[in-house]
Amino acid sequence: MKKILNILLMFTPWKIRRKLLELFYGYKIDPTAHIGFSYVYPRYLEMEAGATISHLNVAIHLDKIVLGKNSSIGRQNWITGFPTNTGALPFSHDLNRKSELIIGKESAITKKHHIDCTNAIHIGDFVTVAGYNSQLLTHSIDIHESRQDSHPITIGNYCFVSTGVIILGGSTIPSFSVLAAGAVLTKDYDKEWFIYGGVPAIPIKEIDKEAKYFSRVGGVCNLKNDDMKIHYFKPNGGHSIENVFIPIIKEINRTNYIVETEMPSNYAGLKDIIQNGMSASHQQKKGFINHITGADHFLLLFLDGKRTVVTVHDIMHYFDLHGIKKFIWKLLYIYPLKRAAKVVFISEFAKEQTLKEVHLKDYCIIENPLLGGFKYTPKPFNHDKPVIMHIGTVDRKNLSRSIVALKGLNCHLRIIGEISEKNRKLLEENHIDYSNAVNITNDEVRKEYENCDIVNFPSTFEGFGMPIIEGQKVGRIVLTSNISPMKDVAADGAVLVDPFNVDSIRDGYIKILNMSEAERQELIDRGQKNCERFDAEEIAKKYMNVYKEISQ
Repeated sequence: MKKILNILLMFTPWKIRRKLLELFYGYKIDPTAHIGFSYVYPRYLEMEAGATISHLNVAIHLDKIVLGKNSSIGRQNWITGFPTNTGALPFSHDLNRKSELIIGKESAITKKHHIDCTNAIHIGDFVTVAGYNSQLLTHSIDIHESRQDSHPITIGNYCFVSTGVIILGGSTIPSFSVLAAGAVLTKDYDKEWFIYGGVPAIPIKEIDKEAKYFSRVGGVCNLKNDDMKIHYFKPNGGHSIENVFIPIIKEINRTNYIVETEMPSNYAGLKDIIQNGMSASHQQKKGFINHITGADHFLLLFLDGKRTVVTVHDIMHYFDLHGIKKFIWKLLYIYPLKRAAKVVFISEFAKEQTLKEVHLKDYCIIENPLLGGFKYTPKPFNHDKPVIMHIGTVDRKNLSRSIVALKGLNCHLRIIGEISEKNRKLLEENHIDYSNAVNITNDEVRKEYENCDIVNFPSTFEGFGMPIIEGQKVGRIVLTSNISPMKDVAADGAVLVDPFNVDSIRDGYIKILNMSEAERQELIDRGQKNCERFDAEEIAKKYMNVYKEISQ
């Protein structure tokens, strides 16, 4: 009966659920604390102001869980134990054992960790248990006595526990310490200001005592009174458009208080929209500026619009829809933009595209930054058989016209992405020398840029056109479209062609093949100069100006 009640409570609105948990279970939960859609039922639970437990956690068979002020447990953690005073035999010999999880203020456990609280786990203040798939295991087997045994785990204040670690019972991480990724901690240490790493973990390096992580007054960084507080709401699953914010957030995080929240679901059904929206609503923080960085514009329906910025990459999907589907998409992804304090478009084209559908009170254009890892890598032009790299194979990437345009030209076409049967036939019919790569890593993509001679991007429809500046940065000749936004992104550092005209695309290839070395280098130099305006530091400054404007 109790299990049924527990399950029913999970579906109850939080304000009501909190009251019921206090009434039926005797839990002590601050009104500003919150539990998401999770099965969390220790014998006793205490949550101080601002403490949160996110969605899809299981926390059962414990004597006690305590979360300090502004502490948090992320998604999909498995937290179990073996409660005391049950009369069960496995641990009856250990009279001092406590099955509890105690987390100090401003500390965070991220997601997908396994935390075994057969014995006590005490986590200090300002601690981060980061990444994924770490295991904190307090119980094991006493081989000498042939019985189960357990020992507590202690993590001091201002510790950083990296991803994929194992911490065994009886271990201590002293305050002001780092446990390196993949480490296995098996003993009690007391040396502060050290990085511990290896299998088994040992002190491997002293930590600089000026490092800001160890003096912060907030959960993420050392927050000053005049610093901004920004809460980034990110799509689930690392969408490609979301990757552009990685260098931006990195730059802003140097001096400001940053919180990042990934949405629970990466699907777009009504259930998922409601789930993501409710999660965003529960997790938004008072005094913070919200920023929706991906395509989840519907989050504006659940957030404080007066303190929310949204970046619109494009609304291209909208124009592929018809009838009721198009109307619903407009209701969820376009009309909500009216609630934003500021809408940021990544290009003039994205702005014009959107403003045709909705009137907005305040907006601006901030381009995407160049992603990290791309660098100038000079390479002699292959006159015998130049390699033309074409990245992306959906229809708007214009592979079909590119294939026809290359007929009879002595070039090698390197295609990144799945090739349709239609385009395979075109390749054969036009006798194109080609090769293909699919599902490659970011590092492999960068290598493709370095190995080619020409970057081919005659797209018919884009929100921005990142391959243009990636190719320019590496130092390659870029061929792209003479329409917005591609021509705006490329400036004078590319060969521009009509993407709807095969002859124009072919003329572009021939122009590049017939260039002198001096002409090619001049075009590459102009591309290099153009890349400077897409520097992450400069883009971050533009976003900071937006945040300051909203906060006034």
